[in-house]
Amino acid sequence: MHLSLEKDAQRDLLTTLGGVAAAFLALYFTAISVVISTAYARTPGNIRSLIIWEEVGSAYFRILAQFAGVVTVMLAALAFGYPIGPLNTLLAAFLCLFSIFGFVVLGARSFGYFDPTTLVHLLNRHILREIQAVTPAGYQWADQSFQSHHQRQAEQLLGGYSDLVAIASEKERLHSKGLVELGRGLLAILSLYTKEKARIPSSSFWFKRTYRHKNWLLTSHNELEIAWTTGTVVQPESVPDLMWLETDAARTLKRVFDELSARAESANIMALATSFQNHISRMGECLAVSEALQIFRAVAPSLRSYAARTEIGGAEDTTKVMDRLPIAELYAVALISLLLGLSRELERLNPASLGKIVQSTNPLRLETLYTGVILPRKIIEEMEFVRDRLEFEFLIEGKVVTPLWFQSELVALGYVRFLAEATSAILEEVENTFDNEIRQQLEAQNHLLVAELVQRGLETCQKLSSHFAKFKSWHEDYWLLNRSAEYDWPKIDWDGFEKRIVALRQSLVTALAKSSAELAKLPTVESWPDFFGHAYTVLSEECFTAMADGNKELFGVVFPAFFQLALEANERLRQKFFRDTRNIQLSIDPLADLMALSGYAAVFSELDNKTFWELVEHCWNQYFALFADDGQKRRVIQLLCLAVEPTLRMTPRSVMRTRWKQMCEGVFAARGLVSERDFWHGARDRRVNHPSALVRIFSRSIHLFNDPCVVFLALYAFKRPEATSLEKPRRVMSLERDLQSPTGADLGSEDE
Repeated sequence: MHLSLEKDAQRDLLTTLGGVAAAFLALYFTAISVVISTAYARTPGNIRSLIIWEEVGSAYFRILAQFAGVVTVMLAALAFGYPIGPLNTLLAAFLCLFSIFGFVVLGARSFGYFDPTTLVHLLNRHILREIQAVTPAGYQWADQSFQSHHQRQAEQLLGGYSDLVAIASEKERLHSKGLVELGRGLLAILSLYTKEKARIPSSSFWFKRTYRHKNWLLTSHNELEIAWTTGTVVQPESVPDLMWLETDAARTLKRVFDELSARAESANIMALATSFQNHISRMGECLAVSEALQIFRAVAPSLRSYAARTEIGGAEDTTKVMDRLPIAELYAVALISLLLGLSRELERLNPASLGKIVQSTNPLRLETLYTGVILPRKIIEEMEFVRDRLEFEFLIEGKVVTPLWFQSELVALGYVRFLAEATSAILEEVENTFDNEIRQQLEAQNHLLVAELVQRGLETCQKLSSHFAKFKSWHEDYWLLNRSAEYDWPKIDWDGFEKRIVALRQSLVTALAKSSAELAKLPTVESWPDFFGHAYTVLSEECFTAMADGNKELFGVVFPAFFQLALEANERLRQKFFRDTRNIQLSIDPLADLMALSGYAAVFSELDNKTFWELVEHCWNQYFALFADDGQKRRVIQLLCLAVEPTLRMTPRSVMRTRWKQMCEGVFAARGLVSERDFWHGARDRRVNHPSALVRIFSRSIHLFNDPCVVFLALYAFKRPEATSLEKPRRVMSLERDLQSPTGADLGSEDE
């Protein structure tokens, strides 16, 4: 079918389409200009350029310009008498339709740029593009000029985050969602960067250059001669700053958290802190320990100051502190996440897998060193060192002469150097976060924050001990690769690390003991963490552990605190089960714990010639001194006797006391004070060489039949004058007979 075209109608149509193109071009440009002049008037030009050249908008802008250009060319052709075919006319009509419908969407979309968070994804795409351009995936990625160009572009784009934070921080903006989204976007690009960073050569000009000053005593004589002759100083050397991007990002992140903290919006801080904790874990999985710690050191002070802002001054203030405790927990958990992420990735990076990576490298192909496998920078630097020398060796010899085992040795050296730096840095940051911070909060009387940090601190100490033991094993495996002994390998003081962890744990327990009195005053609310119960459990365990280890100083701190907690726990359970005859016996459990620890204090005092028992007697004497009436004191002793009455019911605390018994058996067995034979199979013929009758009684079998609660009743409770008229439990009388016997444990047993 032939389509006939009238030139006048065609000219009128194209003129109209040209006017439409010019109108939409002006309207879209005006809309963008309004947004820029209103929201981004005081920002640098790079932010405004981002909006103008945003992918979808700029594509629409180009199509509009192309539409106007096509119509102009067609009108010019008509003016010169050249016919315009139907397809060209249809093309112009199609471009007009696209411009109309596209403007409906993009014109309204342009006003979304009033919110700076809409630029986050755009910024991240541009930054990631610059990062990937200096990896083997980029064009001319090994050229220094291209590397420098991409670094400058990325630095400018990263500065855009700082500008957007300034816009989002304006006081007239009442909500903080924009700050949260900016912080999340910055954390996201940091996580992506840590993955790509292993593909960037250490000598790349992507890394900004900084100056490192030389040691005059170690500088070459040529440089010294020049400096002396010219009266100048030794010129510093230019070295790559491997952390420039993280430094800039950390500065902006700190600003975001400071602004959120100033606004006191807990929900927004929690949202961003959660994202922060997750990204720290991912950075650990990328073996970027230094990078993660740099971000942590920038952000943690803001979170600490916000979490500790309110002190306990009543129920209302306590509630405010409770709302802020999850924030303190998040930055504390961030270190645990970093450790766990690091451990998971190092477990994959064993000597066998590292050997395969070494075999896969080709000294003549630089890109084989940067395949995207997650490796710490120390290993990459050693691989680059080996590659440079193998390349020279190949040029001279025509082949690679250096054996593969020596190449693996140098790479293993990089692994050990990384492990030494990472473990030391993590432990140091843990000590600063928990030990130093808890001391400050204890002085400020922020006991709730102390309790929260102690909880996470104890968990961190346990995980440090466990994972450092694995790190030690892997370190020993890599040490076997040091066959040439040509290089100084760092020696990691694992025993010293363990002592520091033990010291940190003791400091945490001490702080918890000092805060226990305030924690006991907290109201019981199910929606709050049970800090009182946690303190009770931890201090009870530490009382026994301190005695087993002979630690008088720690016992002197934790036992008096636990003594008061046990009395408070007894009263709380009594109030809870006052009318519940079935469960009222549970209120005796805290007293049973207290009596058991008191009995063990007598045993360990005799065993190691310590003064545990003196402190226990002092605490009990102070307690009984609170009662003016002897009748009340007798009723207390009768209540204590209920703890040794036989019962078929197993309670959670009775299981814990059984655990103490097993631990005590382990201590006695380790010292050779218990028989390996069962008591009922002739073990009573064996005498333990110890001057204490109480120790000999406890040592008469591998299964210690003596109840420490019975020991306490026999040595203290029934020694008091108020107990003269009270009937003694059968096991107490049996123990007293054994103690009075000249042969000690060779007499009857309490369970016979």
